[in-house]
Amino acid sequence: MKRLALFIVLMLAGLNDIYAQERHQVGLEIGYHNAAYIVSSSMDGGGSTNGKDGFGLQLNYSYYLSPEIALKSGLMYHRSIGESAPEFMPDRDMTPNAFHQEFLSIPLMFHHEVSPFFFYEAGLLFDKDLNTPFWKSMSGVGAGLALGLQLPLEKLLLSLQPFVNVHGLMLTGNGTGRQLLLNSGFRIGAAYRF
Repeated sequence: MKRLALFIVLMLAGLNDIYAQERHQVGLEIGYHNAAYIVSSSMDGGGSTNGKDGFGLQLNYSYYLSPEIALKSGLMYHRSIGESAPEFMPDRDMTPNAFHQEFLSIPLMFHHEVSPFFFYEAGLLFDKDLNTPFWKSMSGVGAGLALGLQLPLEKLLLSLQPFVNVHGLMLTGNGTGRQLLLNSGFRIGAAYRF
């Protein structure tokens, strides 16, 4: 009977310890990135698309499976700026046209804290292309990778993370699949654990 009572007390103490951990986190991140279009095939004299820069804003939620491992999701908005040059034709204005491409993404990331100050994230991005015609749309599935520094302060967490996102790996709808959009840059963020 004493062993059973001891087992129950230890089990309840262990459960209390597990549920006392701060398992939830909400955060806001803002970032700057360079955009590059990777074209799978091009023709000599054909048109070209070049990326410039852009920014992003992300509202996220993390659920900690253990003190170091979390699943992270949320809502992310990106805007990339680029320019498109027409194919070569004699007596034609070859001035590039500026454009912007906007995405609304739902990330599903695996977050691992290697130490209290370093972490990495990797996962999928479910993208919706907001302003591109349907025949050039890059809506679909992409991927993301980030390495970061974080500064834990009580329940607040500040972070700085370089990242790489690839959009258009698997397209939905009528996208041609001829190009990928590669965003690389950095994000700063703040999160609250509860």
